[in-house]
Amino acid sequence: MTDEGVATIEEMWDRQAAAEERYSTPYLDLTREDVVAFARGAPGPVALGTVFPAQLLLDVVGKPVLCLASAGGQQTVLFGLAGARVTVLDISAGQLTADQRAAAHYGYTLDAVKGDMRDLSMFADESFDLIYQPISACFIPDLVPLYREAFRVLRRGGRYKVAHCNPATYAVSFTGGDNGWDGKGYRIAEPYGGGLIRMDVRGRENLCEGAPTGEHVHLLSDVFGGLIAVGFTIEQVLEDPRHLAGPGDAERGSHDHRVGTIAEYFAVVCSKVA
Repeated sequence: MTDEGVATIEEMWDRQAAAEERYSTPYLDLTREDVVAFARGAPGPVALGTVFPAQLLLDVVGKPVLCLASAGGQQTVLFGLAGARVTVLDISAGQLTADQRAAAHYGYTLDAVKGDMRDLSMFADESFDLIYQPISACFIPDLVPLYREAFRVLRRGGRYKVAHCNPATYAVSFTGGDNGWDGKGYRIAEPYGGGLIRMDVRGRENLCEGAPTGEHVHLLSDVFGGLIAVGFTIEQVLEDPRHLAGPGDAERGSHDHRVGTIAEYFAVVCSKVA
């Protein structure tokens, strides 16, 4: 599939993986006990928000779990240590290498597949009990093909968790322009809307002009309407819990300060009714 910006995203994640940046550094210092405690709500070394809701890590022993567009050696580690039979699909070979490195480190089996999140044709119908997808749907223009494939490969009674950027606050993370930290608070100067995020000649991200960045803003009507249209039953809607911890001593305007101040991300947990 060749949408505008897809190659850009693959190259971006390969670069991040090579540099072992924030979401490309595998977790290599956890134990099964750490993961179980995290799943049950206890504080510990697992970063808040790595998997949410954390309860999805419970009762996965021996069950097939697909970490969708989720490579980087983080979510797969938690499911692997929890005892799941983990498959990860991602467009970035570099990100997948991080997952394979973590699996080798801990000694659990992992099936790593390079591919587009909208094309799961390598998997048979009803292959997985759980599909876990962190923030990654923002890298495709249309959610329905993604949702339709997730529905197909999910078993009856299974759950699909998909995270999204909040379209109402997403603009605070745009590079350049008048959005974001202004010295006192976070500004949203971009008109509310959806579509392809672009970078203009002045280095300002926006929804109107310039070269595609590969990211997309999805409106709530598309997020929820698409899930309902393909047959999912929505069970939960949850804000990413990182804002509950607060910004701490993070530099104002930084990623850590922003996500500790604003509920910039949320997730939908839905099921395929038996």
